[in-house]
Amino acid sequence: MNRLLLLTKNILAEQEIVHRLQCLNYEVFCSATTLELINHVESTKEVLQLFPMIIFSETISSAEVNQILPKLIQDEKIIFRKVDTVLSENEQCGMEGAGILDWFHSNASIEELREKIPTTVEKYPYIFSADEGVYDIHSEKAKIESMIASLSNNEFKVFQKLRQEYGTIVSREELCELIWGELTQSRMVQLSSIVKNIRLKLEVAGNEGEVIKTVWRRGYKLRGL
Repeated sequence: MNRLLLLTKNILAEQEIVHRLQCLNYEVFCSATTLELINHVESTKEVLQLFPMIIFSETISSAEVNQILPKLIQDEKIIFRKVDTVLSENEQCGMEGAGILDWFHSNASIEELREKIPTTVEKYPYIFSADEGVYDIHSEKAKIESMIASLSNNEFKVFQKLRQEYGTIVSREELCELIWGELTQSRMVQLSSIVKNIRLKLEVAGNEGEVIKTVWRRGYKLRGL
């Protein structure tokens, strides 16, 4: 229940607010890549399921927020907006009407955040049912979802394609076309690096063995996951 997704255009700009939230024992995942995935990749539900609370940074335009909100509202998220100016009553009403449940200033102190977030959560208890509030971080599903959240944009595309074609060989040519729309020797080298990174992240997440198998001269396939 204390897991937060902070969507931003610049993770360096969020260091101070992330630190304050962490001081309050919130597990904060600050990501610019996830923002891009929500915008351009349909299958992001697995990642979003990890986070009952989402914060939109002031680095994201209102137009982009309004574009993404419908995807989040249908999954019943507690959504905050971080701002760097004082909002008028009309602006606050506009946010509430769009589905943003509360807001706070980018310079909000630890004390302000300590009071603000729990107060907002208490207003929407149905989002945190007894079942939804319990999340076993040691379960296999949790490990995979945590790993997915750590993938870069291109890593996610490759991993998602292999999952969709589970047990079937996906050619290197097809993966290169999927990511870059072209097939060159340099792209093949980049693809090998991407697959290597995914394997490392799977290993860190506790998945033993060769989850992504290389099939010589043919491609890759996902197995044992």
